[in-house]
Amino acid sequence: MKRIDIRPTTLSDCEFIIKANEGMDEDFLHQWSGPSYEFPITMEQIKKRLVDSIYTKFFTAEIQGETIGTVELGFINYKKMECRICRFLVGEEYRNKGYGSQISKYLIDHAFNELKMERVMLNVSSSNMSAIRCYEKVGFKVVEKKEKNNGNLLYELLRL
Repeated sequence: MKRIDIRPTTLSDCEFIIKANEGMDEDFLHQWSGPSYEFPITMEQIKKRLVDSIYTKFFTAEIQGETIGTVELGFINYKKMECRICRFLVGEEYRNKGYGSQISKYLIDHAFNELKMERVMLNVSSSNMSAIRCYEKVGFKVVEKKEKNNGNLLYELLRL
């Protein structure tokens, strides 16, 4: 597996998100983005989130300069010392190869060590088995199953 570099997302990374959603349906969009974007996703929607989100940190993952994914640490709450991994999108050709785990480990480290969070959470569809395996591999535990929203699972990881 090649080494991943992770950096802050820039406006030029919006094109990756658009391309990763080409030919995909509304269910795909909402599986990785939740209600943040409307189908079909547009460059304007993505740019607006990048500019307007003050409690979100945006990251882009690259291998040798090629973007392979984007992800956010959102809902950052410094009073409660918690945040969420959200809008995690990895290019189709890079899925199920361990890159999601590498990216997740980076985000966990960033949340705990840079942002000084005590808890990192995430939601995942109970039907998204590859994401569930990824999150459990890096230590996340299910704390709640939501019956609505297609049985989404709420996972958390606490600072040790």
